[in-house]
Amino acid sequence: METLFIIIFLKVTKKIIIDCFSMNNMNEEQKQKILKVLHENEFGVVATFPVNKDGVPESAVVAISETPDLEIIFGSFVSSRKNGNIRNNSKVSVVVGWNKQAKTTVQIEGSARLAVGSERSSLEAVHCIKNPESEKFKNDSRQEYFKITPCWIRYSDFSKDPQEVWEIIL
Repeated sequence: METLFIIIFLKVTKKIIIDCFSMNNMNEEQKQKILKVLHENEFGVVATFPVNKDGVPESAVVAISETPDLEIIFGSFVSSRKNGNIRNNSKVSVVVGWNKQAKTTVQIEGSARLAVGSERSSLEAVHCIKNPESEKFKNDSRQEYFKITPCWIRYSDFSKDPQEVWEIIL
């Protein structure tokens, strides 16, 4: 079933147009815009849900890399809170971008999965190409790599008038 709807918000006499598309309706231009933001940013903020009873989300800045399928890769030490949180609840959100010049951001909600075996090696290699500083953790047994598969993506370009904002539901 296709999902396609348009929402128009008025904000300080400027229109912000939000288009929502299913993955089937995402065109190549939209995909390239998302990939451009992901590629141009070394870091993102990953939010996870904690194991504790409070249920307050926990966020962390991480070095990110991306796949052509819009998946996010990041590494983290086994002992970090986010690793335990993901093992308990794979649902995460990520925000990438906030460059004052570009004024573009990508927000992603999805599921994170621990990469093991040959997939871990492959993702680690991809990640280290984009983030050479991560090389120091290569083959470190304390380092784990996660791949986030998106289920929802929001792209925002605040440099345009009207602002370009659209969502993709996967």
